[in-house]
Amino acid sequence: MADVRAEIRRQQFPNANEKGIIEKVHGKIFPKAVLFSQATLGSFANLIPFLIGVLLVGSLNSNLFSGSRYMYAAARQGHLPTCFSCVNTETDSPRVAILAQSALAIAISFVGDLDALIGYVMFGFWAQRVFTLVALLIIRHNRIPVHPEAVRVPLWCIYAFLAITVALVVIPIFQEFSVTALAIGICLIGFVMYFVFVHPNVLPTWMYILNERTTFVCSVVFDCLPDLKPGVGSAFLPTSDSSQALLPKRCSSARLSEEDSLPDLHSDEKNVLRRNGSSTGFKLFVPTSLVDLITDVQ
Repeated sequence: MADVRAEIRRQQFPNANEKGIIEKVHGKIFPKAVLFSQATLGSFANLIPFLIGVLLVGSLNSNLFSGSRYMYAAARQGHLPTCFSCVNTETDSPRVAILAQSALAIAISFVGDLDALIGYVMFGFWAQRVFTLVALLIIRHNRIPVHPEAVRVPLWCIYAFLAITVALVVIPIFQEFSVTALAIGICLIGFVMYFVFVHPNVLPTWMYILNERTTFVCSVVFDCLPDLKPGVGSAFLPTSDSSQALLPKRCSSARLSEEDSLPDLHSDEKNVLRRNGSSTGFKLFVPTSLVDLITDVQ
């Protein structure tokens, strides 16, 4: 039985001896982390698997929260279909983006080797952090206006984190080139998709029709409405009957003030109202006041 368990562990860690993560003790194979915890923590080491499970749940929750907000922000900017920008009017939660993120994660987990998938995802994750930090530095050095309640951190913290993220992106290229090469290819596909579907001013009509219908279905099924940033672009199709049916309910629950004509850099109630009644297309014109919006629909 011990030999069977040892063989199972060898199959679970095929390269463990090379990487030095397991050790043979009295004829049995153990991960070194287990041996270290048993030697230092004693009986408390039995709680380590439970604590790891709690940490994994917390990490999954944070990744789901942040990943869905990336999809939601991209849809608000016009880089993804409008349906992913739909938010619930009561909780302001991007339900469609959360469901899409969960469905994609579950589907991708069944494709290929899990370790390789983790390598692809982590490379893209840290590469995304690099671009995010560069954008943050541009905002700080150019003094671009941000929300007054935005958290400000010292510049040295940003530069230190940027150096770490660059190292986490560059080092895997030399250590595991085959994995990172495919991850880079996936990122390049994203650039191609941008120049094909987002960069052009006019797209085929069937794309706008498909976007309109999917947005309407998601709005009905998930009890939410599209939320687009002001001035994303211009609409190329007229307002549909479905959009006209959705608008009065939203306008009746709106709470406007005199400052609602001013742009807000965060996604809140005012930005939800500053959108066209039409959810047609990836690039939409968002009026600067509710009066303009009602006039367009009429």
